[in-house]
Amino acid sequence: MKHIGEVITVRSDVLVAEGERSALPPLGTILKSDRGVLCLVVSHSIDNKIPGRMPIAYGKSIEQLEREQPQVFALMKWMFQAIPFGTLSEDSVELFLNKVVEIHTLLFETRKEERDLVFKELRFFDFLFSIDKSVFPQRDKIIVSLVNAYLNDLLEVKEDEYIRIFSYISKILRNDYQTLKYIMDGVGI
Repeated sequence: MKHIGEVITVRSDVLVAEGERSALPPLGTILKSDRGVLCLVVSHSIDNKIPGRMPIAYGKSIEQLEREQPQVFALMKWMFQAIPFGTLSEDSVELFLNKVVEIHTLLFETRKEERDLVFKELRFFDFLFSIDKSVFPQRDKIIVSLVNAYLNDLLEVKEDEYIRIFSYISKILRNDYQTLKYIMDGVGI
């Protein structure tokens, strides 16, 4: 299995991984490390590979730059930030991580069965809603994307899952009806 990124920076709450321009994981993607650590993609960024080098504007479209100045893209680092949230074993998920992700750890996409294990743990939503919206303002959009992807992957029993998930989310959000409405509208309820 080909890795989707390699960790290049680690902080206590977030890691930065370098990926490829054509293969950055979408926001809300659940990834796993080669050591079973699970993390959630929460942002993307592009930086220069040469420290201190400032890019300049060329006034051209991406297509024109690819044709006329392809080296521009070779000088860029395509990165994403992800928040570690648990560990994966053969048949279970342990939320709320107590492992440190090391630099140069490889990250891979999770399989459907692995994502199903994550969603079986309703406390996963505690983690999702603990993400600071002032740091990651797209948090609610990520949650909508995750829930939609999970429910769309289900072949049957969607109604029971809607009820299970949204009764838990409503307990977490309490009186935050605006966020609850945004998420329910986004999922199509």
